[in-house]
Amino acid sequence: MMRQASVPRIRILLKQLLTPRHCLPDDNICKVTSRGIKQYNITGGTVPKVIHESEDRYKIDGEFVGPDFIPKRGRRSHLLHHLERKDMLRRRSKMEIPEFYPGSIVAVTVADRYSPRNSSRFVGLCLQRHGSGLGSTFVLRNVIDGLGVEINYELYNPKIQKIEVLKLEKHVDENLIYMRDALPQYCTIDPEMPKIIHPEGLPVPVNTTKVELKPRPWSRKWHIYKIDGIEFPDLTEREAKERSKEMRPAEWAEMDINRHYHVPAEIKEIIKHEITGEETEYVDPLKKINIKIPLRE
Repeated sequence: MMRQASVPRIRILLKQLLTPRHCLPDDNICKVTSRGIKQYNITGGTVPKVIHESEDRYKIDGEFVGPDFIPKRGRRSHLLHHLERKDMLRRRSKMEIPEFYPGSIVAVTVADRYSPRNSSRFVGLCLQRHGSGLGSTFVLRNVIDGLGVEINYELYNPKIQKIEVLKLEKHVDENLIYMRDALPQYCTIDPEMPKIIHPEGLPVPVNTTKVELKPRPWSRKWHIYKIDGIEFPDLTEREAKERSKEMRPAEWAEMDINRHYHVPAEIKEIIKHEITGEETEYVDPLKKINIKIPLRE
Protein backbone atom coordinates (compact mmCIF):
# COMPACT_ATOMS: atom_id res chain seq x y z
CA MET A 1 0.00 0.00 0.00
CA MET A 2 1.43 3.34 -1.07
CA ARG A 3 1.90 6.02 1.51
CA GLN A 4 0.10 9.25 0.66
CA ALA A 5 2.07 12.48 0.97
CA SER A 6 0.70 15.18 3.23
CA VAL A 7 -0.59 18.46 1.82
CA PRO A 8 2.29 20.61 3.25
CA ARG A 9 4.81 18.16 1.78
CA ILE A 10 3.16 18.40 -1.65
CA ARG A 11 3.24 22.20 -1.48
CA ILE A 12 6.95 22.16 -0.63
CA LEU A 13 7.69 19.81 -3.53
CA LEU A 14 5.75 22.06 -5.93
CA LYS A 15 7.74 25.08 -4.78
CA GLN A 16 10.96 23.15 -5.38
CA LEU A 17 9.90 22.23 -8.90
CA LEU A 18 8.85 25.79 -9.78
CA THR A 19 11.99 27.42 -8.33
CA PRO A 20 15.03 27.71 -10.67
CA ARG A 21 17.89 25.42 -9.72
CA HIS A 22 20.40 28.26 -9.26
CA CYS A 23 18.16 29.70 -6.49
CA LEU A 24 17.61 26.34 -4.79
CA PRO A 25 20.33 24.85 -2.53
CA ASP A 26 20.12 21.21 -1.46
CA ASP A 27 17.09 20.42 0.74
CA ASN A 28 15.99 24.07 0.80
CA ILE A 29 13.23 26.10 -0.75
CA CYS A 30 13.29 29.82 -1.58
CA LYS A 31 10.84 32.59 -0.87
CA VAL A 32 11.05 36.06 -2.43
CA THR A 33 10.48 38.91 0.00
CA SER A 34 10.75 42.68 -0.25
CA ARG A 35 14.30 42.48 1.16
CA GLY A 36 15.57 39.67 -1.03
CA ILE A 37 15.31 35.90 -1.35
CA LYS A 38 15.21 33.95 1.90
CA GLN A 39 16.13 30.28 1.99
CA TYR A 40 13.98 27.91 4.08
CA ASN A 41 14.67 24.37 5.16
CA ILE A 42 12.18 21.64 4.27
CA THR A 43 11.47 21.08 7.95
CA GLY A 44 10.36 24.70 8.24
CA GLY A 45 13.39 26.24 9.96
CA THR A 46 14.80 29.43 8.42
CA VAL A 47 18.38 29.36 7.15
CA PRO A 48 20.08 32.66 8.14
CA LYS A 49 21.03 33.70 4.62
CA VAL A 50 19.56 36.45 2.42
CA ILE A 51 20.53 36.86 -1.25
CA HIS A 52 20.52 40.53 -2.23
CA GLU A 53 18.09 41.33 -5.02
CA SER A 54 20.13 44.14 -6.66
CA GLU A 55 23.38 42.94 -8.19
CA ASP A 56 25.59 44.55 -10.83
CA ARG A 57 25.98 42.21 -13.78
CA TYR A 58 29.34 43.80 -14.60
CA LYS A 59 30.96 43.11 -11.21
CA ILE A 60 31.64 40.29 -8.77
CA ASP A 61 32.27 41.40 -5.17
CA GLY A 62 32.90 44.95 -6.36
CA GLU A 63 35.50 44.02 -9.00
CA PHE A 64 34.82 44.51 -12.71
CA VAL A 65 34.75 41.25 -14.67
CA GLY A 66 32.41 42.10 -17.54
CA PRO A 67 28.97 40.67 -18.36
CA ASP A 68 30.58 38.05 -20.61
CA PHE A 69 31.83 36.18 -17.50
CA ILE A 70 28.46 36.22 -15.72
CA PRO A 71 26.58 32.94 -16.43
CA LYS A 72 23.09 33.00 -17.88
CA ARG A 73 19.91 32.35 -15.96
CA GLY A 74 18.37 28.91 -15.74
CA ARG A 75 19.86 25.45 -16.00
CA ARG A 76 23.35 25.31 -17.43
CA SER A 77 26.38 23.08 -17.75
CA HIS A 78 28.96 24.45 -15.32
CA LEU A 79 31.77 22.40 -16.84
CA LEU A 80 30.93 23.68 -20.33
CA HIS A 81 30.98 27.29 -19.08
CA HIS A 82 34.27 26.62 -17.28
CA LEU A 83 35.88 25.46 -20.53
CA GLU A 84 34.36 28.43 -22.35
CA ARG A 85 35.81 30.87 -19.81
CA LYS A 86 39.18 29.18 -20.26
CA ASP A 87 39.06 30.01 -23.98
CA MET A 88 38.03 33.57 -23.13
CA LEU A 89 41.01 34.03 -20.82
CA ARG A 90 43.31 32.61 -23.51
CA ARG A 91 41.98 35.22 -25.94
CA ARG A 92 42.39 37.99 -23.35
CA SER A 93 46.05 37.00 -22.90
CA LYS A 94 46.59 37.87 -26.59
CA MET A 95 44.54 41.10 -26.62
CA GLU A 96 43.56 43.47 -23.84
CA ILE A 97 39.80 43.92 -23.44
CA PRO A 98 39.29 47.06 -21.32
CA GLU A 99 36.43 48.02 -19.06
CA PHE A 100 33.57 49.80 -20.85
CA TYR A 101 29.83 50.20 -20.53
CA PRO A 102 26.88 51.30 -22.68
CA GLY A 103 27.44 55.04 -23.00
CA SER A 104 31.25 54.82 -23.35
CA ILE A 105 33.01 55.99 -26.50
CA VAL A 106 35.04 53.08 -27.91
CA ALA A 107 37.44 52.69 -30.85
CA VAL A 108 37.83 49.24 -32.45
CA THR A 109 40.57 48.25 -34.90
CA VAL A 110 39.75 45.23 -37.08
CA ALA A 111 41.86 43.34 -39.60
CA ASP A 112 40.71 44.26 -43.13
CA ARG A 113 42.48 42.79 -46.16
CA TYR A 114 40.82 45.34 -48.47
CA SER A 115 42.27 48.31 -46.58
CA PRO A 116 45.66 49.77 -47.66
CA ARG A 117 46.89 49.33 -44.07
CA ASN A 118 45.29 45.86 -43.73
CA SER A 119 43.18 47.24 -40.87
CA SER A 120 40.24 49.58 -40.33
CA ARG A 121 39.32 51.63 -37.27
CA PHE A 122 35.82 52.63 -36.19
CA VAL A 123 34.91 55.03 -33.37
CA GLY A 124 31.42 55.08 -31.92
CA LEU A 125 29.17 55.26 -28.90
CA CYS A 126 28.52 51.88 -27.25
CA LEU A 127 24.76 51.29 -27.37
CA GLN A 128 24.58 47.91 -25.68
CA ARG A 129 26.51 44.85 -24.51
CA HIS A 130 24.69 41.63 -25.17
CA GLY A 131 25.18 37.92 -24.56
CA SER A 132 27.61 36.00 -22.42
CA GLY A 133 30.63 33.78 -22.91
CA LEU A 134 32.26 33.55 -26.32
CA GLY A 135 29.05 34.83 -27.90
CA SER A 136 29.28 38.25 -26.23
CA THR A 137 28.69 41.21 -28.55
CA PHE A 138 28.62 45.00 -28.36
CA VAL A 139 27.18 47.63 -30.71
CA LEU A 140 28.88 50.91 -31.69
CA ARG A 141 27.09 53.78 -33.42
CA ASN A 142 28.38 56.94 -35.09
CA VAL A 143 26.77 59.48 -37.40
CA ILE A 144 29.08 60.04 -40.40
CA ASP A 145 28.13 62.66 -43.01
CA GLY A 146 24.57 62.70 -41.70
CA LEU A 147 24.18 58.91 -41.99
CA GLY A 148 23.93 56.71 -38.92
CA VAL A 149 26.37 53.77 -38.99
CA GLU A 150 26.14 50.87 -36.54
CA ILE A 151 28.52 47.92 -36.25
CA ASN A 152 27.84 44.87 -34.12
CA TYR A 153 31.17 43.42 -32.95
CA GLU A 154 31.80 40.00 -31.45
CA LEU A 155 33.90 40.64 -28.35
CA TYR A 156 36.12 37.57 -28.87
CA ASN A 157 36.38 37.76 -32.66
CA PRO A 158 40.01 36.96 -33.62
CA LYS A 159 39.84 39.64 -36.35
CA ILE A 160 39.71 42.37 -33.69
CA GLN A 161 43.21 43.73 -33.18
CA LYS A 162 42.58 46.42 -30.57
CA ILE A 163 39.78 47.78 -28.40
CA GLU A 164 40.43 51.24 -26.98
CA VAL A 165 38.16 53.21 -24.65
CA LEU A 166 38.36 56.90 -25.55
CA LYS A 167 35.90 58.01 -22.87
CA LEU A 168 34.84 55.77 -19.99
CA GLU A 169 31.29 56.59 -19.00
CA LYS A 170 28.01 54.96 -17.99
CA HIS A 171 24.46 55.94 -18.89
CA VAL A 172 21.29 55.94 -16.85
CA ASP A 173 19.95 53.21 -19.18
CA GLU A 174 21.71 49.93 -19.93
CA ASN A 175 20.30 49.72 -23.45
CA LEU A 176 20.73 52.78 -25.69
CA ILE A 177 19.15 51.43 -28.88
CA TYR A 178 16.76 54.38 -28.79
CA MET A 179 19.70 56.51 -29.99
CA ARG A 180 18.67 55.40 -33.49
CA ASP A 181 15.65 57.72 -33.20
CA ALA A 182 17.52 60.49 -31.36
CA LEU A 183 18.86 63.64 -32.97
CA PRO A 184 22.20 63.09 -34.79
CA GLN A 185 24.10 65.36 -32.40
CA TYR A 186 24.00 62.77 -29.60
CA CYS A 187 25.88 60.13 -31.65
CA THR A 188 28.15 62.31 -33.79
CA ILE A 189 31.72 61.54 -32.68
CA ASP A 190 34.97 62.75 -34.21
CA PRO A 191 37.00 59.74 -35.50
CA GLU A 192 40.18 61.56 -34.42
CA MET A 193 38.90 62.16 -30.89
CA PRO A 194 41.75 62.12 -28.33
CA LYS A 195 41.62 59.69 -25.45
CA ILE A 196 40.29 61.02 -22.14
CA ILE A 197 42.13 59.26 -19.32
CA HIS A 198 39.89 58.23 -16.43
CA PRO A 199 41.57 58.74 -13.02
CA GLU A 200 42.32 55.40 -11.43
CA GLY A 201 40.39 54.62 -8.28
CA LEU A 202 37.49 56.98 -8.99
CA PRO A 203 33.99 55.67 -9.76
CA VAL A 204 32.84 55.65 -13.37
CA PRO A 205 30.77 58.81 -14.09
CA VAL A 206 27.12 58.40 -15.06
CA ASN A 207 25.69 60.47 -17.91
CA THR A 208 22.21 61.66 -16.95
CA THR A 209 21.56 63.68 -20.13
CA LYS A 210 18.05 63.20 -21.56
CA VAL A 211 18.12 63.00 -25.34
CA GLU A 212 15.58 64.52 -27.69
CA LEU A 213 14.02 62.27 -30.30
CA LYS A 214 13.44 63.03 -33.96
CA PRO A 215 9.92 63.79 -35.20
CA ARG A 216 7.73 60.73 -35.57
CA PRO A 217 7.43 58.01 -36.76
CA TRP A 218 9.87 56.18 -34.43
CA SER A 219 11.13 52.65 -34.81
CA ARG A 220 9.38 51.73 -31.53
CA LYS A 221 6.92 53.23 -29.07
CA TRP A 222 9.63 54.35 -26.68
CA HIS A 223 7.20 55.95 -24.24
CA ILE A 224 5.88 52.54 -23.12
CA TYR A 225 9.36 51.33 -22.04
CA LYS A 226 11.06 51.99 -18.72
CA ILE A 227 13.57 54.50 -20.08
CA ASP A 228 15.01 57.41 -18.11
CA GLY A 229 17.22 58.91 -20.81
CA ILE A 230 14.56 60.30 -23.18
CA GLU A 231 12.70 63.60 -22.94
CA PHE A 232 9.05 63.29 -24.01
CA PRO A 233 7.68 66.85 -24.36
CA ASP A 234 4.77 66.21 -26.76
CA LEU A 235 3.01 63.06 -25.57
CA THR A 236 -0.73 62.84 -25.99
CA GLU A 237 -2.99 62.29 -22.99
CA ARG A 238 -3.31 58.60 -23.79
CA GLU A 239 0.45 58.14 -24.26
CA ALA A 240 1.21 60.00 -21.03
CA LYS A 241 -1.21 57.68 -19.22
CA GLU A 242 0.49 54.62 -20.76
CA ARG A 243 3.92 55.91 -19.70
CA SER A 244 2.86 56.63 -16.12
CA LYS A 245 1.40 53.13 -15.90
CA GLU A 246 4.62 51.57 -17.25
CA MET A 247 6.91 53.57 -14.94
CA ARG A 248 4.87 52.55 -11.89
CA PRO A 249 6.31 49.43 -10.20
CA ALA A 250 4.19 46.35 -10.83
CA GLU A 251 2.48 44.62 -7.92
CA TRP A 252 4.05 41.29 -8.86
CA ALA A 253 7.58 42.70 -9.26
CA GLU A 254 8.78 41.55 -5.84
CA MET A 255 7.63 38.00 -6.62
CA ASP A 256 9.45 37.83 -9.98
CA ILE A 257 12.45 35.53 -9.46
CA ASN A 258 14.13 36.76 -12.65
CA ARG A 259 14.38 40.25 -11.15
CA HIS A 260 16.16 38.78 -8.13
CA TYR A 261 18.60 36.71 -10.18
CA HIS A 262 21.95 36.16 -8.49
CA VAL A 263 25.17 34.31 -9.18
CA PRO A 264 25.76 31.51 -6.63
CA ALA A 265 28.70 32.05 -4.28
CA GLU A 266 30.51 28.89 -5.44
CA ILE A 267 30.31 30.03 -9.09
CA LYS A 268 31.64 33.47 -8.09
CA GLU A 269 34.60 31.85 -6.36
CA ILE A 270 35.36 29.69 -9.40
CA ILE A 271 35.24 32.71 -11.76
CA LYS A 272 37.52 34.75 -9.47
CA HIS A 273 40.07 31.93 -9.32
CA GLU A 274 39.99 31.57 -13.10
CA ILE A 275 40.56 35.29 -13.70
CA THR A 276 43.45 35.49 -11.22
CA GLY A 277 45.05 32.39 -12.76
CA GLU A 278 45.26 30.34 -9.58
CA GLU A 279 44.80 26.58 -9.60
CA THR A 280 41.56 25.67 -7.89
CA GLU A 281 39.37 22.67 -7.30
CA TYR A 282 36.35 22.77 -9.59
CA VAL A 283 33.16 21.73 -7.80
CA ASP A 284 30.04 21.14 -9.86
CA PRO A 285 27.24 22.61 -7.68
CA LEU A 286 24.66 20.26 -9.21
CA LYS A 287 26.55 16.95 -9.29
CA LYS A 288 28.86 17.63 -6.31
CA ILE A 289 31.84 16.16 -8.16
CA ASN A 290 35.29 17.51 -7.37
CA ILE A 291 37.61 17.81 -10.38
CA LYS A 292 41.09 19.31 -10.12
CA ILE A 293 41.65 21.46 -13.18
CA PRO A 294 44.75 23.59 -13.90
CA LEU A 295 43.26 26.85 -15.08
CA ARG A 296 46.19 28.23 -17.02
CA GLU A 297 48.92 26.58 -19.02
